[in-house]
Amino acid sequence: MEKVVERGNLKKALERVESNKGAEGVDNMRVKELRPYLKAHWQNIQQALLDRTYKPAPVRRVEIPKPDGGVRQLGIPTVLDRFIQQAIQQVLTPIFDPMFSDFSGFSFTACSQVKLRIAPKTRTRFKEKIRKLTSRSWGVSMEKRMKKLNAYLLGWSGYFRIAETISVLPRVRLLARTRASNTC
Repeated sequence: MEKVVERGNLKKALERVESNKGAEGVDNMRVKELRPYLKAHWQNIQQALLDRTYKPAPVRRVEIPKPDGGVRQLGIPTVLDRFIQQAIQQVLTPIFDPMFSDFSGFSFTACSQVKLRIAPKTRTRFKEKIRKLTSRSWGVSMEKRMKKLNAYLLGWSGYFRIAETISVLPRVRLLARTRASNTC
């Protein structure tokens, strides 16, 4: 915890929280109010962190719509808690990040051995994006369309390169080629 409360780490965390902005938590404190609040209360907050008696505030619950319908519950922590979380993350990430991979957009197969595959919803969103980029009603030049399509495909295949995509990537290429050739 001593590394978390080091001045350099805290300064970086404060700058990050201020640049991210964000909504107020249950205490209604705005990001622009955090710096003066910390100047007035930092000694007590720091002592609570070092004594391990700091208690985060409850999060404000908000519902946001999902692309496929329904809603997703979102918890908005207070600005102070976001600041402390950021300071902790900056210390822990270099330690633990090499051990984990980001599996967002992946699902696991039910085989005898664990395999990563691209989640069905992710494939559906991918196809929708390809259809949008190759839509005849999108009034952009073919050059701009192909640049956008190539950038999207490159990013997508780079992100999902660790998945078991042997059967998916040829279908993706075929979809992109078919859609692109139909827009000419």
